[in-house]
Amino acid sequence: MTPEKFKEEVAVLTRWGSTPSGTFGELRHRDFRCYTVERPWENNRQFISCIPADVYKMRLSMYYGGDGPGGKSDYPAYRLLAVPNRTYIKIHKANLAADLLGCIALGTKLGYLENTWAVLNSREAYGKFMESMGGEQEAFLEIVWDTPERGRAK
Repeated sequence: MTPEKFKEEVAVLTRWGSTPSGTFGELRHRDFRCYTVERPWENNRQFISCIPADVYKMRLSMYYGGDGPGGKSDYPAYRLLAVPNRTYIKIHKANLAADLLGCIALGTKLGYLENTWAVLNSREAYGKFMESMGGEQEAFLEIVWDTPERGRAK
């Protein structure tokens, strides 16, 4: 892959805040931008922590939502590969960090939901993200912290 093609296919998630309500940031890919929510950093513990900052290969896969409450259903979603000590980390629809098991959710704006900070309009943001990905089977996600002391370590 050429450096130009690599740069075009890299989505960048810049984390800028972590609270007990979640880790928040901004995802950019080409002309697309949205907010993100993840679990707070808990030393990469399965199901309760966001993942370490790094560059990950993503592969188009499926999110299996089942026929649960809120009309959740199965849909295509990008899965991050080779996450240390973790499996099945995906980018999918959700509003609250509590709705995630280590995954990343997208929203068009930040707000307050169920008495906690959240991303809002997740379905809309997710749809636009998938449009920006253009059906690519594989791409890359670079996760960084905007604070130098955190760098790529967390």
